[in-house]
Amino acid sequence: MLVPNSDIDPNEREIAINVDSVTGIAGRIHTGDHVDVYAVFGDVPGLTKQVQVIARDIRVVSVKGEKTVQAEKSGNVSEQNVIPVTVAVPTNTALAITYAANFAKEVRLVGLPQDGVINRKGDKSLFDAQNLGGKKVEEHR
Repeated sequence: MLVPNSDIDPNEREIAINVDSVTGIAGRIHTGDHVDVYAVFGDVPGLTKQVQVIARDIRVVSVKGEKTVQAEKSGNVSEQNVIPVTVAVPTNTALAITYAANFAKEVRLVGLPQDGVINRKGDKSLFDAQNLGGKKVEEHR
């Protein structure tokens, strides 16, 4: 099968992110769209439970097919249908996405306005569980 050459620039890298219908915005992501990438860290030793913005305003290069992968959750292995979404990102962002894909509980694509006009004033990059308020409860593992 022939695939057209990539149109990324020398400072970008392509990386695929496996998403499902929820984490990939239910099929609403298309080639040419721009998205943010969020990661939910919940079970990484030494890291508080939090959501982090891993990448902002990145370009979707392709959305290709559906595949089945094995997923492990709470010691149980099951099959999950995923859709690989390839994005073009700066080199260091590719490292961050790779880390998140391997250690975060979940990686989500967040859709952005199609007109490209985004007001980022006041946007947070991190949301920690402590921001919910309430009283801290120690966890026992």
